[in-house]
Amino acid sequence: MKKQEEKAYPGRVYCPICTHTVDGEVKLVNKRPLVVPGQKCARCRSALDAGIVLLIQEAA
Repeated sequence: MKKQEEKAYPGRVYCPICTHTVDGEVKLVNKRPLVVPGQKCARCRSALDAGIVLLIQEAA
């Protein structure tokens, strides 16, 4: 089985603490978008590890 290369893409992430969408790095793991661990929200400085990916800005 081939291991897919994990590449980070810019995207929009929903912060569950301050309830705003902020810019963040997103990676695709088995076609599932996940937030790259260790990022902080630009507004409230909380961790975005539990954030929800809303948009991935990737060219086709």
